[in-house]
Amino acid sequence: MPNSIAYVTLLIWPVVIATIFFSFKPKSAIIYAVFFSYLILPVKTSFDLPGLPELDKTTISNISIFIFAVIFGGFKISNYPNSKTLAFVIVIFIISPIFTTYNNDIPIFLNHRTIPAMSWYDGLSVFVNQIFTIFPFLIGAQLLNNEESHRKLLFVLVFSCLIYSLPMLLEVRLSPQLHTWIYGFLPHDFGQQVRAGGYRPMVFLGHGLLVAIFTAMAFISAICLAKMKTRVLGFSPVAVSAYLLAVLILCKSLGAIIIATAFAPLVMIMKTRKLALVSAVLALIVLCYPALRGSGLIPVATISQLSGSVDGERQESLAVRLRNEDALLEKAGEKPFFGWGTWGRNRLYEGWNNADSTITDGTWIIVVGTYGWVGYLACFGLLCYPLIAQFRKNRLYRELSFATVGLGIVHLVNLLDLIPNSSLSPITWLIAGALAGNLSVKTARKRPNVQDAPAVSGASGVPPEPRSAELTLK
Repeated sequence: MPNSIAYVTLLIWPVVIATIFFSFKPKSAIIYAVFFSYLILPVKTSFDLPGLPELDKTTISNISIFIFAVIFGGFKISNYPNSKTLAFVIVIFIISPIFTTYNNDIPIFLNHRTIPAMSWYDGLSVFVNQIFTIFPFLIGAQLLNNEESHRKLLFVLVFSCLIYSLPMLLEVRLSPQLHTWIYGFLPHDFGQQVRAGGYRPMVFLGHGLLVAIFTAMAFISAICLAKMKTRVLGFSPVAVSAYLLAVLILCKSLGAIIIATAFAPLVMIMKTRKLALVSAVLALIVLCYPALRGSGLIPVATISQLSGSVDGERQESLAVRLRNEDALLEKAGEKPFFGWGTWGRNRLYEGWNNADSTITDGTWIIVVGTYGWVGYLACFGLLCYPLIAQFRKNRLYRELSFATVGLGIVHLVNLLDLIPNSSLSPITWLIAGALAGNLSVKTARKRPNVQDAPAVSGASGVPPEPRSAELTLK
């Protein structure tokens, strides 16, 4: 059970966010508020008020940031995206739960209990929650849609992870206890945080896998800053990258390590145009993953064998996960358009006591089962759109800076992790919005195609910056 500190922290957090907006420029304040809210606030702690979704760390921070973005940042609700496609998908994302509710108005009768039907009250609650969820995306698209903001996002990812690495290293040494010490309870199974004779750090994110993918994103961000020759608080970005790689290895998450180490050399050696192409292709694969998975085009057997060559325990864990995905996909196919809705209706129940027999780890399988293909395409369409749209017209390549494409690679790291894990966060939505907004901005003329011009110094893909270039906290 959360202690009083957990609830008091949630209650006073809007005041903390207000302080951040008074202390920093609006765009920087938005970024810091989103990051610090995600990294500091307790998980599985919420206020349940009538007619509203649970007010937890995500909803409280998103609402507060939205209000202060309107007051101090000049955010205007009336400013819709220039892209009709993007505006349409946003609308579908918000209203699709209404159709999910209408399609699930009959209870599910089990042997010893009944899973209730979705009522108009449930539909209203989910509808409001969708609005709260998409706030960071809308704010990012309108206020963080330029190269300067994308550089700032890369910087804050690195800076916040450097600070966060201190409690992470403490938990690597002592075991993940900070959430228990401060907020009064352990939010997840302790056994899942034990790996390779040591511990995964969990801090305040609820699971070691979430800490690992956040560190992987920060590591790739540091690589991007190194390629742009941008120092971090006076430190060499190369040294910062090496440090974050070491911290990532200590997180003991094989998936995050593989993704990060696969993209790091690509970011270092590839030009901006080719990086944009790679991110577009991989984002399209992520968007189509449920269809590819259901049709057997994903070589799951090969992937399972490769994991077994690393660790037999990992292979068994992966095999269990894949069997669950097959079963959940089969059930999702019974209501393919709008899904099974909430109350655990998307899950499978077996035995005389109707025990829940499924494990839902990946964000994609949760969304497909709960909101169907319509909800999935709306959710992942918004997340993948910025990267796929880069490939839509050749002229876009000439308008994108390396900071923007590099941030796209960081976002892609997170997207790929949404397949095996539930790592969708306000940071994901903020970055997706910042990238999507950049594509919607109309420029007066094309930028020079500097990434394909003869290199002046190095192979950075952008005009070389002075060695003294440095981003600051403001």
